[in-house]
Amino acid sequence: MTGSWAFALGLVPDALAAEIGRLMATKEVAAAKTVVLIGFGLGAFLVVSIERLPRARRVVVLLDSTTVAQNVRSFAELLVDILVERSVARDAVPVMVVCNKQDSLLAHSAEKARSLVEKEIDSIRATRSAGVDSQDADTGAADEYLGVEGEPFSFDQIPNKVEFIEVSLLAVAHHVAASGGASADAAGHGLDVSDDDEDATASAFASLMAFILP
Repeated sequence: MTGSWAFALGLVPDALAAEIGRLMATKEVAAAKTVVLIGFGLGAFLVVSIERLPRARRVVVLLDSTTVAQNVRSFAELLVDILVERSVARDAVPVMVVCNKQDSLLAHSAEKARSLVEKEIDSIRATRSAGVDSQDADTGAADEYLGVEGEPFSFDQIPNKVEFIEVSLLAVAHHVAASGGASADAAGHGLDVSDDDEDATASAFASLMAFILP
Protein backbone atom coordinates (compact mmCIF):
# COMPACT_ATOMS: atom_id res chain seq x y z
CA MET A 1 0.00 0.00 0.00
CA THR A 2 1.35 3.41 -0.88
CA GLY A 3 0.43 6.56 0.95
CA SER A 4 -2.05 7.56 -1.76
CA TRP A 5 -4.28 4.62 -0.78
CA ALA A 6 -4.89 6.05 2.68
CA PHE A 7 -5.62 9.57 1.55
CA ALA A 8 -8.25 8.37 -0.92
CA LEU A 9 -10.70 7.34 1.78
CA GLY A 10 -12.17 10.74 2.60
CA LEU A 11 -10.14 11.29 5.75
CA VAL A 12 -8.68 14.51 4.38
CA PRO A 13 -10.13 17.16 2.02
CA ASP A 14 -9.97 16.21 -1.67
CA ALA A 15 -7.58 19.04 -2.61
CA LEU A 16 -5.07 17.92 0.00
CA ALA A 17 -5.39 14.26 -0.98
CA ALA A 18 -4.79 15.16 -4.63
CA GLU A 19 -1.70 17.26 -3.80
CA ILE A 20 -0.20 14.54 -1.61
CA GLY A 21 -0.82 12.01 -4.37
CA ARG A 22 0.81 14.31 -6.92
CA LEU A 23 3.89 14.85 -4.76
CA MET A 24 4.21 11.14 -4.03
CA ALA A 25 4.13 10.41 -7.75
CA THR A 26 7.18 12.64 -8.26
CA LYS A 27 9.24 10.71 -5.72
CA GLU A 28 11.08 7.61 -6.93
CA VAL A 29 10.99 6.20 -3.38
CA ALA A 30 7.23 6.58 -3.04
CA ALA A 31 6.40 3.06 -4.19
CA ALA A 32 8.77 1.58 -1.63
CA LYS A 33 7.40 3.63 1.27
CA THR A 34 4.27 2.40 2.98
CA VAL A 35 2.46 5.15 4.84
CA VAL A 36 -0.33 3.90 7.09
CA LEU A 37 -2.88 6.60 7.89
CA ILE A 38 -4.99 5.81 10.94
CA GLY A 39 -8.08 7.85 11.73
CA PHE A 40 -8.79 7.49 15.44
CA GLY A 41 -12.32 6.26 16.10
CA LEU A 42 -13.14 5.37 12.50
CA GLY A 43 -14.25 1.81 13.16
CA ALA A 44 -13.65 -0.61 10.30
CA PHE A 45 -11.02 1.60 8.69
CA LEU A 46 -9.07 1.64 11.92
CA VAL A 47 -9.01 -2.17 11.98
CA VAL A 48 -7.83 -2.36 8.36
CA SER A 49 -5.07 0.17 9.04
CA ILE A 50 -3.81 -1.68 12.12
CA GLU A 51 -3.61 -4.88 10.07
CA ARG A 52 -1.30 -3.07 7.62
CA LEU A 53 1.19 -2.01 10.28
CA PRO A 54 3.70 -4.82 9.58
CA ARG A 55 4.44 -3.15 6.22
CA ALA A 56 4.56 0.41 7.53
CA ARG A 57 7.57 2.68 7.11
CA ARG A 58 5.65 5.72 8.37
CA VAL A 59 2.52 5.91 10.52
CA VAL A 60 0.29 8.99 10.52
CA VAL A 61 -2.46 9.12 13.15
CA LEU A 62 -5.23 11.70 12.88
CA LEU A 63 -6.44 13.07 16.21
CA ASP A 64 -9.39 15.40 16.82
CA SER A 65 -7.69 17.94 19.07
CA THR A 66 -11.03 19.27 20.30
CA THR A 67 -11.93 15.99 22.01
CA VAL A 68 -8.55 14.57 23.02
CA ALA A 69 -9.19 15.11 26.74
CA GLN A 70 -12.41 13.10 26.63
CA ASN A 71 -10.93 10.32 24.50
CA VAL A 72 -7.38 10.21 25.83
CA ARG A 73 -7.63 6.67 27.28
CA SER A 74 -8.76 5.10 24.02
CA PHE A 75 -6.26 7.11 21.98
CA ALA A 76 -3.38 6.22 24.30
CA GLU A 77 -4.30 2.53 24.04
CA LEU A 78 -4.26 2.86 20.26
CA LEU A 79 -0.76 4.37 20.31
CA VAL A 80 0.47 1.64 22.64
CA ASP A 81 -0.89 -1.01 20.26
CA ILE A 82 0.88 0.70 17.36
CA LEU A 83 4.20 1.11 19.14
CA VAL A 84 4.39 -2.47 20.45
CA GLU A 85 3.52 -4.01 17.08
CA ARG A 86 6.53 -6.20 16.38
CA SER A 87 7.80 -4.63 13.14
CA VAL A 88 7.01 -1.07 14.26
CA ALA A 89 9.06 -1.62 17.42
CA ARG A 90 11.87 -3.53 15.68
CA ASP A 91 12.31 -0.99 12.88
CA ALA A 92 11.64 2.07 15.07
CA VAL A 93 9.00 3.20 12.58
CA PRO A 94 8.35 6.95 13.00
CA VAL A 95 4.86 8.03 14.07
CA MET A 96 3.28 11.42 13.47
CA VAL A 97 0.17 12.43 15.43
CA VAL A 98 -1.73 15.07 13.47
CA CYS A 99 -3.69 17.18 15.96
CA ASN A 100 -6.47 18.30 13.63
CA LYS A 101 -9.13 21.04 13.95
CA GLN A 102 -6.71 23.66 15.21
CA ASP A 103 -9.05 26.25 13.73
CA SER A 104 -11.46 25.52 16.62
CA LEU A 105 -11.39 27.47 19.87
CA LEU A 106 -11.80 24.14 21.68
CA ALA A 107 -8.61 22.65 20.25
CA HIS A 108 -5.83 21.50 22.55
CA SER A 109 -2.28 22.31 21.50
CA ALA A 110 0.04 19.56 20.29
CA GLU A 111 2.09 20.00 23.47
CA LYS A 112 -0.98 19.56 25.67
CA ALA A 113 -2.17 16.55 23.68
CA ARG A 114 1.24 14.90 23.96
CA SER A 115 1.34 15.50 27.72
CA LEU A 116 -2.14 14.03 28.21
CA VAL A 117 -1.28 10.96 26.13
CA GLU A 118 2.05 10.36 27.88
CA LYS A 119 0.38 10.44 31.30
CA GLU A 120 -2.29 8.04 30.11
CA ILE A 121 0.25 5.62 28.63
CA ASP A 122 2.04 5.66 31.98
CA SER A 123 -1.21 4.49 33.58
CA ILE A 124 -1.77 1.86 30.88
CA ARG A 125 1.73 0.41 31.38
CA ALA A 126 0.90 -0.25 35.03
CA THR A 127 -1.89 -2.60 33.97
CA ARG A 128 0.00 -4.41 31.22
CA SER A 129 2.73 -6.97 31.71
CA ALA A 130 5.90 -5.98 29.82
CA GLY A 131 4.00 -3.23 28.01
CA VAL A 132 1.26 -5.47 26.57
CA ASP A 133 -1.20 -8.10 27.72
CA SER A 134 -0.02 -11.72 27.64
CA GLN A 135 -0.05 -12.72 23.99
CA ASP A 136 0.95 -15.62 21.81
CA ALA A 137 4.11 -15.38 19.76
CA ASP A 138 2.13 -14.97 16.51
CA THR A 139 0.12 -11.91 17.59
CA GLY A 140 2.70 -9.50 16.25
CA ALA A 141 3.32 -7.70 19.54
CA ALA A 142 6.83 -6.97 20.71
CA ASP A 143 7.82 -8.49 24.05
CA GLU A 144 9.21 -5.23 25.35
CA TYR A 145 8.30 -2.83 28.11
CA LEU A 146 7.32 0.47 26.52
CA GLY A 147 9.70 3.13 27.79
CA VAL A 148 11.92 3.03 30.89
CA GLU A 149 10.64 0.93 33.76
CA GLY A 150 10.37 2.85 37.03
CA GLU A 151 10.21 6.27 35.33
CA PRO A 152 7.17 8.29 34.16
CA PHE A 153 6.55 7.49 30.51
CA SER A 154 7.82 9.83 27.81
CA PHE A 155 7.94 9.27 24.06
CA ASP A 156 11.60 10.33 24.30
CA GLN A 157 12.31 6.98 26.01
CA ILE A 158 11.49 4.83 22.97
CA PRO A 159 13.47 4.38 19.73
CA ASN A 160 10.53 5.46 17.54
CA LYS A 161 10.35 9.16 16.80
CA VAL A 162 6.84 10.26 17.83
CA GLU A 163 5.91 13.76 16.73
CA PHE A 164 2.74 15.74 17.49
CA ILE A 165 1.91 18.56 15.08
CA GLU A 166 -0.91 21.12 15.01
CA VAL A 167 -2.99 21.18 11.84
CA SER A 168 -6.32 22.29 10.47
CA LEU A 169 -6.77 20.00 7.51
CA LEU A 170 -9.38 22.35 6.03
CA ALA A 171 -6.90 25.24 6.26
CA VAL A 172 -4.18 23.09 4.69
CA ALA A 173 -6.52 22.19 1.83
CA HIS A 174 -7.28 25.90 1.37
CA HIS A 175 -3.54 26.62 1.31
CA VAL A 176 -2.98 23.93 -1.33
CA ALA A 177 -5.80 25.33 -3.46
CA ALA A 178 -4.52 28.89 -3.14
CA SER A 179 -1.10 27.66 -4.27
CA GLY A 180 -2.56 26.42 -7.53
CA GLY A 181 -4.48 23.23 -6.74
CA ALA A 182 -8.25 22.78 -6.64
CA SER A 183 -10.59 25.75 -6.21
CA ALA A 184 -10.50 27.46 -2.82
CA ASP A 185 -14.24 27.00 -2.40
CA ALA A 186 -13.94 23.26 -2.91
CA ALA A 187 -10.91 22.95 -0.67
CA GLY A 188 -11.66 25.27 2.21
CA HIS A 189 -15.29 26.23 1.66
CA GLY A 190 -14.46 29.93 1.53
CA LEU A 191 -12.28 29.75 4.64
CA ASP A 192 -11.00 33.16 5.75
CA VAL A 193 -7.31 32.71 6.65
CA SER A 194 -5.13 35.45 8.16
CA ASP A 195 -1.50 35.94 7.15
CA ASP A 196 -0.29 34.47 10.46
CA ASP A 197 -2.60 31.48 10.09
CA GLU A 198 -1.44 31.04 6.50
CA ASP A 199 2.20 30.92 7.62
CA ALA A 200 1.36 28.35 10.31
CA THR A 201 -0.65 26.32 7.80
CA ALA A 202 2.16 26.34 5.24
CA SER A 203 4.58 25.20 7.95
CA ALA A 204 2.24 22.40 9.05
CA PHE A 205 1.83 21.22 5.46
CA ALA A 206 5.60 21.25 4.98
CA SER A 207 6.09 19.21 8.16
CA LEU A 208 3.49 16.66 7.07
CA MET A 209 5.00 16.26 3.61
CA ALA A 210 8.55 16.04 4.97
CA PHE A 211 7.39 13.19 7.20
CA ILE A 212 5.52 11.33 4.46
CA LEU A 213 8.18 11.88 1.81
CA PRO A 214 11.57 12.04 3.57
